[in-house]
Amino acid sequence: MRRHTRTVGVIGVLSLVTSVAATPVAADTALYGFHQDLDYFGSSAPPRVDLVASIGARVSRSTLLWRVHEPSPDTLDWTRSDIVNNKLRAEGIQPLWYIGSSPSWANGSSDPWVVPDYPSAAFDTWSDRVAAFAAAAATRYPGSLWEVWNEPNERFFWKPAPNREAYSVLYRKVRAAILGADPTAKVAVGGLTGLNAGCCLRGYDFLEEMLQAGDPIDYVAIHPYAGDNQAPDDCVSFERNFRDIALMRQLLNDYGNDAPLWVTEFGWRDTVGDGEATQAAYLARAHEMLQSGRMRLCPQHSPTEEELDINVTVSTWFFDIDTANFPTHGVFTEEGERKLAADAFEAFVNSLPPDPQWDVMALIHGLPTDVDAYKSRGHLIAMLVSVEIVQRFVDGGWYHLALRQLESLHRRVDGCADGPPPDHDDSIVDCEAQDSVRRLMERLMASLMASL
Repeated sequence: MRRHTRTVGVIGVLSLVTSVAATPVAADTALYGFHQDLDYFGSSAPPRVDLVASIGARVSRSTLLWRVHEPSPDTLDWTRSDIVNNKLRAEGIQPLWYIGSSPSWANGSSDPWVVPDYPSAAFDTWSDRVAAFAAAAATRYPGSLWEVWNEPNERFFWKPAPNREAYSVLYRKVRAAILGADPTAKVAVGGLTGLNAGCCLRGYDFLEEMLQAGDPIDYVAIHPYAGDNQAPDDCVSFERNFRDIALMRQLLNDYGNDAPLWVTEFGWRDTVGDGEATQAAYLARAHEMLQSGRMRLCPQHSPTEEELDINVTVSTWFFDIDTANFPTHGVFTEEGERKLAADAFEAFVNSLPPDPQWDVMALIHGLPTDVDAYKSRGHLIAMLVSVEIVQRFVDGGWYHLALRQLESLHRRVDGCADGPPPDHDDSIVDCEAQDSVRRLMERLMASLMASL
């Protein structure tokens, strides 16, 4: 029996959100994608977005190049990053930016990764300017994910040498600036590297000092690189291990902090083991470990290899394509040809269960089963396509566009309270779907209101 319940209007909600450029999904749904550094490429970036979109990427990480976008004080040029942001949003891919790369007028050096001495008036001025730029960027790109700098515990990105106290000052200023400009933003500690060994100030110690200092930590980005010939499951004492993710989670737990982890750089070259086949196998296994939500501590940290809930909500494989600087890291060749790792990533994404909150197709249970009755007009297909468009907008955080599409659906089913007009097969399809559309609208609006 057909049910006829008048749909909920959304005009009032539309007027509320038309000024919202992009609002993130309220819950932390795991996103899988790639480090791409698209801001270096500007107009040549869109084809690379097409590549990762073709295999199901949902998040893309890039430097937001301060020196490019503010070439002189208070002169902002967003040309490059607008191209990147707009293309990612159009493909339903979440932008993840890390603020970095100082202009020479700000740090007094031709090297964009030199940081003024701390403590000093020069550092205070520099960090204030970083925060001001971050606020402008967050205003320009609301609903984005952000990291404050990159690998601040490593001497290449924090020259002449890393300084945790200086980073904490920068982090606090930039975090406050971003959230002040866009309260819906998510801001992470910049990707820590060398978590338990290696290059720099150990990432574990760096984060522990931040926790001890009482820094406000909502998200922590980490780079759990392992040795080239070291599988994701393997643990080697006094070396970097992919399973150091669990060690960082244990550290946060010890301080009563449940901040989600973002794994924003990790990966293996295609020269390891059996070449492309090994790279693909390691990619598949690493993603399985992340998606499982649990990971065992390495035996050097826990003789019983205690298993922890790791709560990783973002991961970006390094790199999307082979480049001159990283000729063997990509899942695509420099010419855009797929490697086995691209196939492995696509297979992983396709294996994921649908997000129960936004499985729109599952909501459309009221449509007639006799598809042949409407095949000539293609009306049922059009209805499903409209719903799929809503799904893409929601996935990309474009709530205002999702609501506009839902309003279009609403108009099509609004006359169903008294039953469909006679001799109009199209209206029968609309009216069969109207309860599902109403429920979808209510759920979308509830999530939207919770995130504002």
